[in-house]
Amino acid sequence: MKMLRSKFLRDSAKLVSSALLLGGLAVGCGSDASDPEAITLDELKAPGNLWIQDSGNGNATLYWTGSNNEDDFDGYNVYGMNKTKIDLGTTYSEGQAVELLDEAGEPVQAAKVFLADFNYDTTKPFEEPAAAGVDGEEKFSALPVHQKTGEDGIFPTCGVDGGVCKNHSADFARQTVSDNSARGVNGAVSYPVTGLKVGETYCFLVLSSMDEGQKVSMTSTNIACVTPRFKSEFTINVPTAHADKLVFDLHTFLGACTQTGCAIGTNLAVSDLGAAAKGDSPGPLYVEHYEGGTFTPGENTGIRDLGFYATGFMDATLPRSAPALVLDSNKGTTSLAPIINTGGYTPAGRSRALEKNHVYVIAVPEKTATTFTSFYYHYLWVKGDVTAGSDVAVEMRVSKVLNAR
Repeated sequence: MKMLRSKFLRDSAKLVSSALLLGGLAVGCGSDASDPEAITLDELKAPGNLWIQDSGNGNATLYWTGSNNEDDFDGYNVYGMNKTKIDLGTTYSEGQAVELLDEAGEPVQAAKVFLADFNYDTTKPFEEPAAAGVDGEEKFSALPVHQKTGEDGIFPTCGVDGGVCKNHSADFARQTVSDNSARGVNGAVSYPVTGLKVGETYCFLVLSSMDEGQKVSMTSTNIACVTPRFKSEFTINVPTAHADKLVFDLHTFLGACTQTGCAIGTNLAVSDLGAAAKGDSPGPLYVEHYEGGTFTPGENTGIRDLGFYATGFMDATLPRSAPALVLDSNKGTTSLAPIINTGGYTPAGRSRALEKNHVYVIAVPEKTATTFTSFYYHYLWVKGDVTAGSDVAVEMRVSKVLNAR
């Protein structure tokens, strides 16, 4: 197949519409990072197993695995965009890899069109595609994350340094494996991302790179998405007596969260419920004394212990998604309701031990809800020792979106 070159695109721009040019771009293999040439796996191995850790307040870290020791390997092209700005779900879906070449080794038009939706640089990350006409070719490009220097971008997105993929810059110049064997990859790679909006969903994929991003692996990682949550760190004073309990007003707490975090304020205060929280106590969540410290969900709320995670939200084995809470259908009609709600959540009025290094999911309905099929799923990690009468350090990821599990 005759390959389309950037000069051809520039010359043709005076004669055809940008829509036709994008169509031409989609079937060709270019000579720059805005229209990269996909090469076979024999020449350049593809990365895989992309997953995203939500660090809170619009920060996230991408993780993937690589096995790249090719002499000309120089890093990775990272593509990302707000999910509302890409055609995800029509041609491609979360969890799917993007194949840039078909079985005959020909470029896949749908893949090139799809990549063109990820069109931005570090001055316009994630929210908006690059504006048409910013420079000679940008309106036709399918650019990954990159640093701009004047009119020229530095590609690929990042080079590997000790397991971290770092943006190229004057202080971290692009090098190939043949230049520096330490730039090779055998295992996990991480790449930090900032500037995301809490409550918005973003999707990412990664391609291996050669020749300053002009040649890329024929297959991407799986597409992975994240909906950032608020981050909050605070302490809970575990009550010393059975008659004392703390009520955690998660409705007010969520309402006070901003892009910079959540202040605990007075949202965790001593309750006057009496002897114990019950299934019809409003909650949403109580901290009680029993057996040194327990969480007790209030009415229409559930809590689930995901288990022990020594590094909490940093743990790669922490489930990416919580199971859905389904309230007991016979609630209020019989005393024989199941001990555990569907989905493994402790039902209202029944306690779950508060344990160090355990991560919990708290499912809370809207404050004004009259039916209880939609919930905010908040994650809480107990970081410190749990002792009655003492403060215990906790960290939360607080959801702004209903049913984002």
